[in-house]
Amino acid sequence: MKNINTGQSLIELVIALAIGGIFITAATSSIYLILRNSSEVRMNQIATFLAQEYFDNLNSISYSKWLEIYCPPSGVCPGGSKDSGSQFYLIPSGTTYALETGASSTIIEGENFTRYFSIENVNRDSCGIGDITSVAASPSCVFWPSSGEVLDDPSTQKITIKVGWKNNGSLIRSVYLTRHQNFNFRQSYWSGGSGQDFFTTSTGATVINDKFTVSTNMSFFSSDGGYIQQSSTLTEANLTSSIYEFLNQSTGQNNAAINTISWLGNLNGNPSESVKFQIAAISSPSGPWDYKGPDGTSGSYYNTSGPSVVIPVNLQYNNNYRYFRYKIFLSNSGQPYGPRVDEVNISWSP
Repeated sequence: MKNINTGQSLIELVIALAIGGIFITAATSSIYLILRNSSEVRMNQIATFLAQEYFDNLNSISYSKWLEIYCPPSGVCPGGSKDSGSQFYLIPSGTTYALETGASSTIIEGENFTRYFSIENVNRDSCGIGDITSVAASPSCVFWPSSGEVLDDPSTQKITIKVGWKNNGSLIRSVYLTRHQNFNFRQSYWSGGSGQDFFTTSTGATVINDKFTVSTNMSFFSSDGGYIQQSSTLTEANLTSSIYEFLNQSTGQNNAAINTISWLGNLNGNPSESVKFQIAAISSPSGPWDYKGPDGTSGSYYNTSGPSVVIPVNLQYNNNYRYFRYKIFLSNSGQPYGPRVDEVNISWSP
């Protein structure tokens, strides 16, 4: 009887040890999973910080030096290759950062992280000024603006930031950067007369004075704040502005995108097409000056539905140039007076 009890005790002990081993193994596995999950959470936290740091710095670069984003890495167009497979990273440059081709690595809390970002062009519907779309760009925009035609928007770039670490850990974040600074060219006086090619320049912006280059059948008035009007309602009038140089004094950047046109005044009963514009943009002040409308030809014009109505400019033909000038056309449809233009406004982004 004694031997039987002893044997039973041994069996119970073996079973207890086996069960204990199972619990220990389970507990060890649970601790391992907790530690691993905790480590992965920490790696994701660090990667998120690294991605956000890149986004903040890239956003700052896009604000002050857009061409370094649009024509990477040097900011001199046409720049390097841009697509979903491109790789760039940031290096310190003075008080800011500059772009380099490739990827960078950094060690944080004993772990090695790689980091880089890609840059892609962005297409939009409505001839490049509507919603972002993955549809391929059309060769050109025939009707401006048309919701059915897709064009590249040179004032928007897609940035995809990629951070990687051991065991194939990775984090990917995508953002869109835009050329969001906006300045305004405004001319409301022309009574100084013709013969001026360049506007004068002062600190912070170009000073628009009361002169222009040349005109035909145009009268200039200094009363009521200044305005222009046809000299004879029987013939179309036109005026060519002086040359305007894009210059952001704070950054020194002098290439820009022309965004919109609008005018103030009165149609005096004439149809909306009685006031129309063309834009010429170029890299050299010596020309040649090729005045274009929205389809990129001299046969088209930017027309508004009336005064104070802002119309977008086609960036395909007015992007990243240093100089521009406008040409305004006034016509009459049999009314006693032709349209009166008090002010011309053209917005642009450095």
